[in-house]
Formats: sequence, C-alpha cells, structure tokens
Amino acid sequence: MNTHISNFDPELQTAIAAEIGEPHSWTTQKLTSIVFLHVRHARSLDGLAFCPGVKILVLTGCDPVSMSSLVHLDRLSSLTIAHCNITSISGIEKLKLTAFRLTCGFVEDVSPLAGLANLLNVQITGNPLTEASYRRVLPSLQERGVLIDSPKDREWHLTRRLREAGLPYIYYENARGGRLARPGLAMTDRPEADHQAVDPLHLEQLLSTTPSRITELFN
Repeated sequence: MNTHISNFDPELQTAIAAEIGEPHSWTTQKLTSIVFLHVRHARSLDGLAFCPGVKILVLTGCDPVSMSSLVHLDRLSSLTIAHCNITSISGIEKLKLTAFRLTCGFVEDVSPLAGLANLLNVQITGNPLTEASYRRVLPSLQERGVLIDSPKDREWHLTRRLREAGLPYIYYENARGGRLARPGLAMTDRPEADHQAVDPLHLEQLLSTTPSRITELFN
C-alpha cells in the first residue's frame, strides 16, 4: 500500500526523504522502517504517526512541539528537543525513553520525567524550570542513578526571570560567554542560531530595571 504524505509538514517530508532516499510518496513498509529521524523547523509533527519504528528522534527549531504528537512512538528510546517552542512535557511518561535532551525551550515543570522507569541520561538546559523542578525533581532523578546535565544556578536564575517578565527568550552560557536565544519560529527562521551575546550582569540589570529593553539586544 502506498502512503501519500502531501499533507505532511514540508519540513517533516524533507526529514523523511533524507532517511528513505526518495522525495515522493512512500510505501508503509518504508515509513515504518525508519529508525532515526532529525526534523528541523517543522510546524506540525502529526505525520510522525506513520513512522512508528523511530527509535532516535531529534527535533530542532520546531514550533510547536507537544508530547501528544510523540506518545505513539512505542519504540522511541532517545528524544532530543532543541530550540523548539515547547511548554510542557506532560505525557512523556508514556514513552520508554532511556535518554532525553531538552535545550532552549519554555518548559517549567519536568516532574513527568519521574515516570520514566528506564531513564538513564537527561540533559536539560535553557528552560525556565520552576524551583521545585530545578532543586527537587532533577536531584531526585540523580539520586535514582540518572545521569543529569543541568544548568548552573546563574543560567537557571536568569532564564527563570526572563520567563517571569513575560519575555520569550532563554539565557545560557557556553565557552564564548552568555547568550540569549529565541526558541521556536515566531521571531526567527533559525532558532538554533541567531543567538545574541550578552553579559549576564547587564542582563540582570535590565531585568531589574527595564526588562522591555532586552528585546533591543536583538536589533
């Protein structure tokens, strides 16, 4: 049986074509044979239902991302969500993940991770985690033996303050210093790039005085 995917998001079609090696309609057998998939800049992930064999899924700069589009992926063991417009991971406990990576998003509550019995590795950076998630949920997972990569206090604190100010940015630090990022596709076509260098002390000052001026840093 042939499955025509003309109604799929174009970026999802591109990702599927890259794995199968054919740019048009594909058989159900070929779709179900996909094990790895990297989807960039998609605005809908509904077509993933036709790829139930995916074990490793990478989502970069997609908008929006909801667990409801992923929970049917029964074989999924590794999930990376980076620079996406995602606000909740509720429902993730229905998956059988061993590895989960969430970078540069808008997720505040990561307590659903406690329901992942097979979880071995977690990386969560650049998300406005609540204090409960940052200081209790992640440490409790670590005590359970899960390897945790989480932000330093300053990164977490500034990203949390950006969220509380109603600003759609996240703050993170790398070897080059502090950076501001804009997850999702609302403000940039390349949310995984176009990150603005910022001094954390300057950002702290703006948040305390005139948070509305932070938008000007991207001009």
